Amino acid sequence: ECRTPWAFSTRTLTSTKGYYIPNRPSDIQPVLIAKRTTAKASGAFREFVAAKRAFDRTNRRITHPMKYIEFYLNDDDLIFEEIAL
Repeated sequence: ECRTPWAFSTRTLTSTKGYYIPNRPSDIQPVLIAKRTTAKASGAFREFVAAKRAFDRTNRRITHPMKYIEFYLNDDDLIFEEIAL
């Protein structure tokens, strides 16, 4: 079981280059969906935000900015909430 909310490497969140090379304008919308975290003041979360912003800068000509969505349970309802970063 993973105890840290950011157990992925931010090195993987760098660029779509090599995966997608557009030959015409497109509307690709990168989306990251993650379990809600309360540790938004942590260094790991700040590192994630920096990596997300770098991703958006690197890919600004070929994709829209990445959306970050958190999910959580409220009673028996699964709630999705877009978080502005």
